[in-house]
Amino acid sequence: MPAAEKGTAFRRTSRTDLNWIFTVQTERVVEKDNTVAVRDRWWQIDKTRFRNSLAGSTVTIHEHLDGTVSIRLWPSCSGPL
Repeated sequence: MPAAEKGTAFRRTSRTDLNWIFTVQTERVVEKDNTVAVRDRWWQIDKTRFRNSLAGSTVTIHEHLDGTVSIRLWPSCSGPL
């Protein structure tokens, strides 16, 4: 059966943060040695501009669609790893 109307049902989005939305997100608490882990992968977190250590802080690990990983402590972001 043909469509009742011409055109598309999709529309453009004005959001610019889709790279952060379309990620596998996992929350973790930073260990005393400033590391976090997901499954069998561990990351060492560098000093931030406002703290030397994030030990005890809850961070969100973002596994992006392109395979890169970012660790985010809002509003700061340590960037891709």
